[in-house]
Amino acid sequence: MKRKRPRSRPDPPTVPPAAAGWPALSWIVAALLLITVPLVGLLPIYQIRFVPGLRQFARLPNRIHWSLDDVHRLLKPKAFPPLRLVRNESFEDAIVVTSDDPRDAPLDNLIWCAYYVYPRVVVNTDMLRKNPSITPDFLITTPHFPANLPDSARTYSMTALSPRADAHIRARQGR
Repeated sequence: MKRKRPRSRPDPPTVPPAAAGWPALSWIVAALLLITVPLVGLLPIYQIRFVPGLRQFARLPNRIHWSLDDVHRLLKPKAFPPLRLVRNESFEDAIVVTSDDPRDAPLDNLIWCAYYVYPRVVVNTDMLRKNPSITPDFLITTPHFPANLPDSARTYSMTALSPRADAHIRARQGR
């Protein structure tokens, strides 16, 4: 009987030794890149393009001279004046009734209105019908709300509904 020869295993692959100066060289290249990339903006051709634009962008808030109310008035011209009136002329725990008519957008959106008049509570007529125990203090009138207004009163304004709100408005007007 013939004996089997054990299989010879191939030699494990050998990894060439690292070059002696290679790690130091990679650090030098990385440092040069980190230094040169930001300095590219200082080259004359790039300065002409970027620097004036960055300066104008940095000076923009000082050049506009607009308050946040002015920006809101520009973006929502119909809806913001009555909300600003409610915010400035009503007391902080007031309950404000607004329209639920889609023609009065964005005043029909309770979340949008509540954002501007916080901490006052904003409700619509559906909420008043479901919960009659709510006693509203102010009403935001619009051209479509409430329906029983005469044509001369169909504007964006605020009306006091409760005696507490009426007394507050009289006190603010100095009567």
